[in-house]
Amino acid sequence: MALQKLLRELKPWLTLEEAASRLANLASEEVGSVDLLKLGINGKLPLFVELRGSVNARAATIEPSESEYLSDRLVYEPPFLGGLRGIFELWDHGGMPWHFINVHGELECEMGGIHIWSPETGKVIELLGRDDSGAKTLPNGCSILVRADDIDALVEEPQKPASSGASGAEELRALEVLGLLAEALSQQHPGPYAAAGRPNRSGIISIMRGVVEGYEKPSDPDADPINLYGFGKSTLDEVLKAAIRAWEAKKDS
Repeated sequence: MALQKLLRELKPWLTLEEAASRLANLASEEVGSVDLLKLGINGKLPLFVELRGSVNARAATIEPSESEYLSDRLVYEPPFLGGLRGIFELWDHGGMPWHFINVHGELECEMGGIHIWSPETGKVIELLGRDDSGAKTLPNGCSILVRADDIDALVEEPQKPASSGASGAEELRALEVLGLLAEALSQQHPGPYAAAGRPNRSGIISIMRGVVEGYEKPSDPDADPINLYGFGKSTLDEVLKAAIRAWEAKKDS
């Protein structure tokens, strides 16, 4: 609906409480913050961490495994202290379990530390405790956020192409194949391309944009080469989101 789209543009990020209230209104069901956390743990809802203030951390690059039976390995860099802030997606390396201990922005890891994904650097960031060990809980003042469009996607039916006949079926099939490709990429390389058990759109879009940016540059130095092909970030995100929904609907049918 137009109103829902306007609200998403005005407030794209929601707290757990706001997201639970929004989902309850959309689904006409009772929904609490704990329910959203369960959806996140089960890989049905991407969850993000908003870091404020001086947060100690260390970056890591992902070293792909040569064996199909082993997970990719993280190669850590020296710790850096303070200055890390922003919104990052929770990153679950190779199925490493983490679980929430309350609904006010804290979480606790059963193994390892809390990891987040930085699409800007293409690296995994591990939050550190005061002794430079892996943090078991979120730093004080940090909180968990949810994207408004991810909440809406929980109740929206996958949209089939408006066209009819064979062309509409072919377009839907193309979306399903693209969604399958995204899932295959996230399973084979869970580091940058998966989050909370689902394809990480931000990570996948970053490599897609990287390919297009390597093509012929426009004559206007101030122009964005991405727009030459009509593949702006928002366009790619909408297409990829529709593809993932179409493939998930296909699997559930």
